[in-house]
Amino acid sequence: MARALDGAVKDKPHLQTHAEIHRPPSPVIHSYRAEGIVIIKIAKRGSFLCILTAIAITLAGGCTNTRIIKLVDGTIVPLPELVSAMRSSRVVFIGEVHSVKRYHEVQLILIKALRDAGVDIAIGMEMFKSADQLALDEWIAGRLPEADFKKVYEANWRVPWEQYKDILVYARANRIPVTGLNISPDVVHQVFKSGFKSLSAAQLKNLPGIRCEVNPAYEDFIKKSMGGHTISGAAFANYCEAQMVWDTTMAWNAVNYLKGHPEKTLVVMAGGGHSWRHGIPEQISRLSDTPSLVIFLELS
Repeated sequence: MARALDGAVKDKPHLQTHAEIHRPPSPVIHSYRAEGIVIIKIAKRGSFLCILTAIAITLAGGCTNTRIIKLVDGTIVPLPELVSAMRSSRVVFIGEVHSVKRYHEVQLILIKALRDAGVDIAIGMEMFKSADQLALDEWIAGRLPEADFKKVYEANWRVPWEQYKDILVYARANRIPVTGLNISPDVVHQVFKSGFKSLSAAQLKNLPGIRCEVNPAYEDFIKKSMGGHTISGAAFANYCEAQMVWDTTMAWNAVNYLKGHPEKTLVVMAGGGHSWRHGIPEQISRLSDTPSLVIFLELS
């Protein structure tokens, strides 16, 4: 099975020189300010219809290949209960493998389910830098043609446009705001090469409230996530700091958006390494009391 992994290294050129964080650690979940963490297991492509039907709370037979499991205790969660949990959370993370279309199909199903349940949602995306928010706003408002917006997307993200097109077109058609969460890859790459201390005062001014506090638990998380790849010494410290700055900046952007839009529930689309406990969710819990829910997908 494939878990909700981060994208391939080739999709993130600033980390190409070393192993990408590609897999969440084993599912041992510790408590933090979150409603819970669940995993959706989907046995085959036909189960997408089951998910769509069940989320509409029209539970039907034939959906036995779809299971939702709460990782904190291993219990099975009925689909209506998942929708209820999503409704009560200010932030809903849906971890993904960037280059696998099936993840994005389920993401869209869950986004539609929340909207159909009457939740006022916005979508936070790792795929766009916060600096490109104006283009995102123009796209959602219907003032930016697809061809022009696609160029903005491709300047931000190397995964083919078709992977995310359906979600972005649905957001535009329904005027669902999309907010860019990501940081400039140049900053991440610099920290990766030379450490957090290498950032200038001018660069730090563009990272308000960002701290780089890598503790042993975070280092252990990174080691487990590296899937057998090893980095040691200063290179490993820089790697941890780069990931921490990356996660913390996206968390700060998410919290800042919610402060300005208290009526919204933010659906966060990010790679599995960012969506796991010690990634963006834990940084959000450090910055605010915002309740969150983390959803991972297992596809076979």
